Amino acid sequence: MILIFIAVNILRKLHWLSIQKNLHDLTDEIGGDVLRKGFLGRPIFHGRYKDMDITINFSTERTRKGRVNYLDISIGTAMQHKFTISSLSWLRERGEESVENFEPLSVKNSEYGILKNHQLKTKMESLQNLITDLSPFVYVYGGRNGLLFEKECQNLVICTRHPKLREILDKLAKLINMV
Repeated sequence: MILIFIAVNILRKLHWLSIQKNLHDLTDEIGGDVLRKGFLGRPIFHGRYKDMDITINFSTERTRKGRVNYLDISIGTAMQHKFTISSLSWLRERGEESVENFEPLSVKNSEYGILKNHQLKTKMESLQNLITDLSPFVYVYGGRNGLLFEKECQNLVICTRHPKLREILDKLAKLINMV
């Protein structure tokens, strides 16, 4: 039993080391720091990109389908308009009653909605194109304190590989400049 426990922890350690290596590849390109607290701790990236503070970390959730991993990106920059764009199927899976508060967006191969109180009516076409480029993701929220983006990842090592992660940052920076 102890050997199984040790083997599982070694595999977890190797998994997080692979992700940490991918974050170091991003650090080599744009600067920043990769922090890790403890032997089995998840790595966290802190840095600046296009004059914006960026934090990349990871979360997990236990659902009916099993454990789900998420890539979380927060960008600290003031936004002119407040908005929330979310995967409607993700909201429905959680039994959220707020799905009817979302205005559906026409995004290829996915079902997304934008919270109805948004002020982006004039930018909807370019916003939908950008969401198509970013998809699949769980949600993106923009407000006075910055932007939060969450993407479901089956394999975090693949989701954090270079240049895939950098492309996501480019698209989020484009979204911030558009809004």
